[in-house]
This record gives sequence, structure tokens and C-alpha cells, in this order.
Amino acid sequence: MNAGQRTVAMGDSLTIYAVAELRNKLLQELATCRDLVLDMDAVAEVDAAGLQLLVALKHQALFDGCELSLVNHSAELRQALELFGLNSFFGDPQLIPAKE
Repeated sequence: MNAGQRTVAMGDSLTIYAVAELRNKLLQELATCRDLVLDMDAVAEVDAAGLQLLVALKHQALFDGCELSLVNHSAELRQALELFGLNSFFGDPQLIPAKE
């Protein structure tokens, strides 16, 4: 990991009920590093508000000249990204485990 990179493990909920708190936390993280990596492995619930937050964070990162990456996509997140046509927007490789 380089000095400007930070990894944040996301919790199990990326829904409207968690977005307000997550937004402030993740914007602060983004402001203090050049490369923010969100580990999405634990995400069990995701809705349109959660996806909207990820899109807004990606836009903010681009505006600030930072990198925002999603890694270890959970099955629920992969499904939501596909449903909303956002797979290519984030540009992160999505590995599908053999057990699925």
C-alpha cells in the first residue's frame, strides 16, 4: 500500500438507512488520501441510495484528482451494479468466486 492509499472495509448495509452517516465518513476519508479503496466484501444489502452514494463519491474523487476503487464486490453489490448498469462506470474488476 502506498502512503496516499487508504482501505476502508464497508459494513453490511449500503442502504438509505446508512447512507447519511457513511457519506460524511467516506468524504472525510477521501479528503485525507489520494487513493481510497472501499472493500465491499461485507455488503449484504444495497439499494438505490447506496449506489447513489458510491456514484457521488466517484464523482468527488474525479473532481479532486483522487482515485476511488471498489474491491471484493459482494454478490449483492455485483447484482445491484448490473441491475442499474453501473459496472463499467466504476471500472473496477469484479471477481466472481467459484462458489456462486
